[in-house]
Amino acid sequence: MELFILILVFLHLVMLNKMQNMDNGTKMPQAVTIKFKLLWKIITYVFSPIDIMLACIFVSTILWINGNSKLACWFLLSLILTDVVGIALKITIKQKRPINSICHRKGYSFPSGHVLSAMTLIYLLIFTFNLEKNIILVCIFITILLGIISSRIFLRQHHLLDVIASLVLSRICFLIAIFIWRIL
Repeated sequence: MELFILILVFLHLVMLNKMQNMDNGTKMPQAVTIKFKLLWKIITYVFSPIDIMLACIFVSTILWINGNSKLACWFLLSLILTDVVGIALKITIKQKRPINSICHRKGYSFPSGHVLSAMTLIYLLIFTFNLEKNIILVCIFITILLGIISSRIFLRQHHLLDVIASLVLSRICFLIAIFIWRIL
């Protein structure tokens, strides 16, 4: 049921991808943006989708070495397939990046690859290592995710809708991955 509702929400967000007005509430004064520009750039580069994939490969390797080859493959393939879905949506929807971007990047905006990859990795880590009761780690994950979301929006690399849709898409892909894990 949760998956069905998330799919409906995601499709609704995709249909509304031209809602530029949502971005008006996320614009910060130029002085604040410039002040945090370096911090947001560091977050952008440290938590890029490629670096997140490298972290996923590292975790999968550790799982493999410890004799959990099935879990290692599932862990890695779950993130790969989620990223492939995100790339396919970017190519299909072709949402342009926000106007007046602080850090000019080529490519499309919808969905945010940074947020999609980071949120999916967080879901996978929490599920794989049963971390939902470890409040400290969950708080660290949330703080990192909020930093990534802030960097994407305030550097004007993504519209607010791109980020929200990435969070929803990540949950959908994770629920599908869980379903696959349970039938393996």
